[in-house]
Parts: sequence; structure tokens; C-alpha cells
Amino acid sequence: MKKLILLLAAGLMVSAFIFGCSTEDPWQPSPSNVLVLSFVSGPSDTIAYGANISFSWTSRGGVGEVVYRYRLGADSWSTWSNVTSVNYQDVTNADTMFVEAQDEANQSDAVSQGFSVGEAGGADTDAPIVWIVSSPAEGSYVATGSSVTFTWAGEDAVDGDNLLYWYSWNGVMSQDTSTTTTVTFADVQPIDAEFTVWAMDQSGNESEPNSDTTWWLDDIPYNTEPPDEPDSVVVDTTISFTIQNANILYIDDYEWLDAGGNRDMPKERDQKQFYRNALEGYAFAEWDVAIQEGLPDSSYLVDAGVPVFSTILFASDTYLGDASGTWWYEIQGPGETPIHYYLESGGNMIVTGPGTIPWMYNSIPPQAGDLEFDYFGIDSVNSDVIEAIDSTWWRGDSSFTEPIVAPDSVTVDTAYFDAWYDEWWGAGHLYFTWAVRDDNIMLDLPDSMKIDVAKNDDQVDFAVGIWSLRNDVGVAQAEALFKWGLYADDANPPDIPPPAEFYQSTVGHITSLNSGTQWTAMLNFDTYSMPPNGMKQTFREILTVFGE
Repeated sequence: MKKLILLLAAGLMVSAFIFGCSTEDPWQPSPSNVLVLSFVSGPSDTIAYGANISFSWTSRGGVGEVVYRYRLGADSWSTWSNVTSVNYQDVTNADTMFVEAQDEANQSDAVSQGFSVGEAGGADTDAPIVWIVSSPAEGSYVATGSSVTFTWAGEDAVDGDNLLYWYSWNGVMSQDTSTTTTVTFADVQPIDAEFTVWAMDQSGNESEPNSDTTWWLDDIPYNTEPPDEPDSVVVDTTISFTIQNANILYIDDYEWLDAGGNRDMPKERDQKQFYRNALEGYAFAEWDVAIQEGLPDSSYLVDAGVPVFSTILFASDTYLGDASGTWWYEIQGPGETPIHYYLESGGNMIVTGPGTIPWMYNSIPPQAGDLEFDYFGIDSVNSDVIEAIDSTWWRGDSSFTEPIVAPDSVTVDTAYFDAWYDEWWGAGHLYFTWAVRDDNIMLDLPDSMKIDVAKNDDQVDFAVGIWSLRNDVGVAQAEALFKWGLYADDANPPDIPPPAEFYQSTVGHITSLNSGTQWTAMLNFDTYSMPPNGMKQTFREILTVFGE
């Protein structure tokens, strides 16, 4: 019993000794949990002017969760969070980075790190350049009710194409800057229109507000200099043009079909774009016979005896010029038609297509009262190069479409029959490769144009020559524009018997009517198959003569 009491006493003494050795304030953190804050990364010396920088930090010790706040220089402190890094862009002032930390036991620590900024000579002070990529042409005419689209691009020596843009449309400024590089305005109304675009780089530099900016390619590291580009180019930032009622009507009378009998949309779109490009700069409207289910009537073309359109461009780019529904099918016979009425009212007209002449013939050779004689400068006099032999054309035996009103047979001059419906070369058409400018014409036409093989799958197309042009002073005077050129490689078409004098016959001409108060022109080949730039130049020259 005595031994047990002694052991208990000893235990109590040990316990007393242990408790007696405890701290005076047991709620204070251990020295091993002291909060310590330090930077992990960040600049501490000189940085480039306008550089982007970042700082990161960490802590050790502390009790519970640790939160941080930071500020750069005299900026306001951030809110407390567990964020341990921050980025700053375009730093231009020497400054100090401050970070503070705090744990759940209210321990805190703070660090700072200073740095300096280099000279401002490296700052971006150059204005960006912006230019209009596509738009109506400067000084051109746009038809009322159409849509106009503008696209633009920009470059900056520092920021590349990372730019903001804004624009004005007829004096109304866009409300906000944007990275958008295109805009479309629909259903435009008559006005002297103006569009201007500006650019701003990331440093706030704005492009020059003038309409033309000279871009010195050698001095600015923009896009790679195009081949054969001059040392400088002038780029447009402002485009001015006129919106007015259309004065030209472009008519497409033929619907291209694919092998399945469906509308050949790729070819239809390409053909229309071809003529739209050729008429760029003019206020023109369009009429598609297939889409609009028929031909325009007289009231659409003439108002109170005055032509609604000063010029019609009628394009029939097919040898099927007499297909039902086309304009020529409707006018080949006698009688009043919209085209007669339009021309009688003084309208100007350009017709194109390999089948336009044969299918508008009313008598062979043409006579006074026939459309081709009265308005298109085709004379009834026979050409010297073709022998005149009378021949009976039995319409019932012919593969050609019978005119609306015609006897069972007519006696025709073989010279005209062979020249226009030439059975030797098939389908009433002559092999054709080149349109060659007539030496005597004063218009600035292409010297020659060759058909586009990609559109024809061959080196030849069709053409019909004019063998005699009118020269009635003050009434109707016609001049050749293009001659029928040779086949490929300066040779006649192979296995073709007619003599070479058939070449160099007229396949395009212009006619002055009534002492120049009215004009017509005929291009008797598939203009859509010709080079686009050559045809654009040709149409512009003809329309200039017309007064457009």
C-alpha cells in the first residue's frame, strides 16, 4: 500500500512539472507559423518604354487561408483575394509594385519591388494607315434602290492589323469604334454620296482624315510589296459618288441550264457579274427575262413618249437567239413591240450576241421599215466581195425558226443568206477567235480580243459578219468597230472551204442616227466570252459616244 501511494505522488509531481512548463499565452501562433511574403517574378531593373510586364508572389507560414492585395505605384489597392499574379500592359512610367498578405490569425506581411522605364523614344507615335478595298468607283453613278457595300483594311507599324475603325456615311458618323471591316447600305436613295473610314491603333494614334493617303512601301514594314508595284501608292479613305435613278438597263434574255435541265446558277451568276463589272461606274438597272417571267413592256421603257432609260444594253450570249421568250423571238416579225417603241422614242441601244442579227431579220436583204435597217445601220446594198445569186429559201425545209408572219417561201440573195445563215459552217455561225479593232475607228478600243477558252471549252466561238453598213448623211451613218479576226495561229479554220476574204468582215459597229441625236451599236459575238477588261473598255467607249 505504501508503494502505491508513493507511485501516485510521483505521477502528480510529473504532471505538475509538465503543466508548469506551458506558455503564458497558449492562443499565440507558434514561431514556426509566422507569415512571410516574397516575390516570385517581376522586373526589378529597367524595362522598355510601353512594355508589358507581370508580377507573381507567394507566401509561407501563416495560419489558415492567406489572402493578398496589390497596387502599382499610386494606383488604388486591389480587393483582398487569393490571386498571386497580375499583368500590366503598355507601362510608360517608372514605378514600384506593392503586395500585402494577411492570414486568418491577422498576421500580415508586405513586400515592394521597384523598377525603371526606358526612354520614350520607342513609343508608338506613328498613325496607322487605312484604305478602302472595295466600293463604288470614285465619281461613279449608283442606281437608286440598290445596295452599296464598302470594305476596308488597315495596317500599323507596331500593331499590324490589330486596329479599330469607324466611318461616316453622308455626314453621319458611326457611333462606336469596331474591328469590323465591311458595311452595307441597302435601298440607297438619290444623293451626292460620300463615305469615309478612319483607323486607330492600340496606342490611340488615328489615321489621317484626308481622302488620299500616300503609302510609302519602302518606309513602312506593312504587307509584302506586290510585284511591279511603285515605291509609293495612293490609297483612298474617302469615296464620293452619285446615287441617281438608273439611266442604263441591262437585259439578260437567256437562262443557262445545266445537263440536268436545271438553272445553271454558277454560269448565271458569273455572266451577270461580268456585265456588272463592265458597267461599273454607271447607274444601271437589271432585267432578267427568266426570273421576271417575260420581257419589259412599253410602259417600263417609255414614259409619256420619253425613254425611261437613255441606253439599253441587251446581252444575248447564246446562239439560241430565237428561243421562245427571248426578246429577239418577239421582235423578229412585223408589228409594234416594246423595242420598236423604245427606239422610235429616241432611246439608245447596244446589242450583243452571236445570234442577234439572224433572228431579228425581217427581210433579206434589209429594207426601209425593218428594225435592222432603220435603227441598226445595216444596209440593203450587197457587198462587193460576195457574188450575188438569187436562191429560194423554202422555210418549210429550213431548220431555222419561221418568222411570225412569213410566206411559205421567199427569194433571198445568196450573198446575205450565206453570210448570215452560213450552212457551210453549221448552225448559221462562223468560226471566230479574235475581234480585231478596225483601223479607221477613232475610239479607244482594244487592239484585239481573243475568246476565253475556259468559257468555251475551245479556241473558237460564233460570229456573224455585217457585209454592208449604211452611210446616209444626217440619217444613219455606221462605222465598223471590230473585224472578224483569224482562227488560232493566224490560220483559217481547218477544213473550211469559204475563201479568206470572209475574214476581216465587220462583227461590231456603231451607228449615228438623226445627226447624232440617237445612237445604236451591235457586237455580233458572245461578249461574255471575251476578256473582261477589254469588254469594259469597249462598253465605256461606246457609252461615252452615247453621252452616258
